Order: sequence, then structure tokens, then C-alpha cells
Amino acid sequence: APAVSPSSCTIGLINAGRFEEARALAVATAKTERARRLNLMYVDALILKHQGRYAEAAAALRALLAENPGFDRVRGELADTLFLMGDDKAAGYQFGLLSASASTTAQHNLYGRYLDAIRSRRPFNWDAYISFAPSSNLNGGTDNGMVLVGGAPFTTEKPKSGVGTPYGASATSRHDIDASREIVFGASIAGAAYTEHRFDKTTLQGFTEFARDFGPWRAGVGIGGEWALGDWQTYRTGIGPQASLSRSFGRAGSLVATSSGPAMKDGSGT
Repeated sequence: APAVSPSSCTIGLINAGRFEEARALAVATAKTERARRLNLMYVDALILKHQGRYAEAAAALRALLAENPGFDRVRGELADTLFLMGDDKAAGYQFGLLSASASTTAQHNLYGRYLDAIRSRRPFNWDAYISFAPSSNLNGGTDNGMVLVGGAPFTTEKPKSGVGTPYGASATSRHDIDASREIVFGASIAGAAYTEHRFDKTTLQGFTEFARDFGPWRAGVGIGGEWALGDWQTYRTGIGPQASLSRSFGRAGSLVATSSGPAMKDGSGT
């Protein structure tokens, strides 16, 4: 029979609830004091994970990775722990690193299955905000009481200050075609409400796009529309093509650039 590795023995002991024996084995198989310390940190993290204390286990595994970023076994346990605790963004980042450095096809496929599972269980995203903020020019006035347009004088409205309530919400729904292609539908509303409702502003937008992933990059093309209102009266509508390009930096976030083509406006506003 093939020899059983110390790592497999340790995991077997932890799964059987024999925690002290697992710790003793971790110490016995280490050749240096540093190795003993790291082995015990690893075993203690796995015990926390086995007990369902995922946040504590993730913190312990991150501490281990800080000392040895190339320890893929620890990174794999961290990714799985994050997945189990529902932190899909962080788990996806870790599995993405593992997939990129996988040395075998089996490992690459395993991490790919995790990434597919993460994508499939979060097809819908939304966010919203509301706040109170002052505006020193909520009516869009100018400092000059009179301006010249084509040589003719026109009286203008002075800037007016006030406190408004900016608000917004957005939502997207993703429908996967395969592991790297998707169709996305999205909508958003943003605006500001004031005591004098003639200064209220609202913009509604919607889009649909076809997108494809290229490693950490994502490119999409589609069509978008906009409906802008002032004092709850339409002053601009538009629809046109749009394209997007984004780059994921894992836990550090993403950089997104969006470009829209010429929109068709109703011409009722200025």
C-alpha cells in the first residue's frame, strides 16, 4: 500500500476530532523551530475550519500566507474557507491565483469548478445609497447677473444654495452562456431631491450587453438608454451603443471604463 503523507494523516486526525494528536504530529514532522511554529499555525487553522469558525480560520490562514505567499496548500484552504463562509469576492480572488499557477490539469479544473460555482450563485447584484449634502449652486446659476449671447444682454439667475438629498440605486442581472461569456442586464436611478421641487433632478439608465472574460480582463458591448428629468419633467432622453472594459485586481477592487456612442435626444431641453 502507498505510504500516507503526514499532511493526509493530520487532516484525517482533525476530521476524526483528534485535535491534540494532530498537533503532536505537526510538531513531530517538523525539522526546525520555525517549521514547528508554522505547522502548528496551519493545524490550528484547520481545526477552526473543521469547527465551522470560518472567520477565525481565514484570519489564521492569511497570517500564514503573509509569511509564505507561495504556500499553495494554505492558499487553497483559505480559498475554500472563504467560499464556505460566503465571501465570494475574496474566494474568487484566491481561486483565480491558484488557477493561474496550477501545475496540473486536475488542479486547474478543480479551481475552475470553484470559480464557476462562485459565479453561478451570485447572478444578481444591487446597491443603493442616500445622503444629505449642501449645494452652493443647485439652480445652475452664474455669478454674473447679466451675460452677453451673440452681443445681446440676457439677465441670468444667481446661484442658489440649499440642502438636498442625493440618492441612487443600481442592479444588474447576469446570465451565463459559458464559463467566460455572459449577457448582462442592468438599471440604475440617481438624483437629488430638494425642498423646492423645481430643483429636483433624476436620471434613469438601463443597459444590456454581451461580455467576455479574458483572464482578469472583461470586455463588453451592448446598448444603453437614459431618461433624465428636472422638476420631474423630461428634459433629455437618449439611446445608443456602449462598450465597457474592466480589469479585476482581486481584493483591491476593479477598474472599469465605459464608453457610450452618440445618443438620440428628444431636444426638449437645453
